[in-house]
Amino acid sequence: MYVPNPAEDEERDALLIALAAHGVTGLADFGNFVNNITCFTPSTFDIRASWPVLLNWFPRLNQPRLVDAVARYLGHPSLRPQAFPVLEAGFRRWAVTDATSTPGWTIGASLAATATVAQLPQLLDLATDKRFGRSRQEIVDSLWRYRKSGLVAPVLLELIHDHEVGLHAMSALRQTIGNAAAIPHLEQVEATANGTQLGKNADKAIKRARKSLAAAAAKEASTD
Repeated sequence: MYVPNPAEDEERDALLIALAAHGVTGLADFGNFVNNITCFTPSTFDIRASWPVLLNWFPRLNQPRLVDAVARYLGHPSLRPQAFPVLEAGFRRWAVTDATSTPGWTIGASLAATATVAQLPQLLDLATDKRFGRSRQEIVDSLWRYRKSGLVAPVLLELIHDHEVGLHAMSALRQTIGNAAAIPHLEQVEATANGTQLGKNADKAIKRARKSLAAAAAKEASTD
C-alpha cells in the first residue's frame, strides 16, 4: 500500500527539475530499473546524461528511497573512480543509519562497483568497520578483485568469522587464496560456529570449494 510522503515527493520533484534543466530525457522512468528487457519495456531515462547532476545532488538528499535510486545510478563501472568519494561519504552516513537494508546496502554495492585498487585502503577500512553491519556485504564480496595485494587475505580471514558478512568473505577468500587453501579456514569457522547460520554458510562454502576442486581435477585428467 502506497503511503504518501510529502517530503520525499518534494525532494524528488526538485531533483527532476534539476535533471530537466540539464537536458536529461526520459524523466518519467526515473527510478524504474529494468533488468529483463525481453519481458519488460526498457527504461528511457538517460542515465549517462544524468550523472553530473546526480553526483552533485547525492550528498544533499535526505529521503531513503531517493538515495537508494540515485545510488543505483551512480554504481556504473563507467563512473569508476569518479563516483567513489561521493558514494563513500554517502555510505558512511547511510550505512550507520540503515545498516540492515537499503539505502546503505545499495550504496555499498555501488561503492564496490566504482572502486579501483587505489581505493583499496578505504574499502578495507569500511569492510572491517562493524558499525556498518550488513551494508558491508558487497564491499567484502568485491575484495577478491584485489587479491594481488597482501592486505586482502588477512582481512578476509578475519571477516569469515563475522556473522553479518561471513558468507561474502568466504566467497572472496576462496577466490583470493584458492579453494584448497581456503578449506581449512572454512572448516574452522564451521566448527566454531556450529549450529548457527554462519556455520551453515561455512558448510556450504566447503562443499562448493570441494566441488570446484573435483571439477578442476576431472578436467585436468581428461586432457592427459
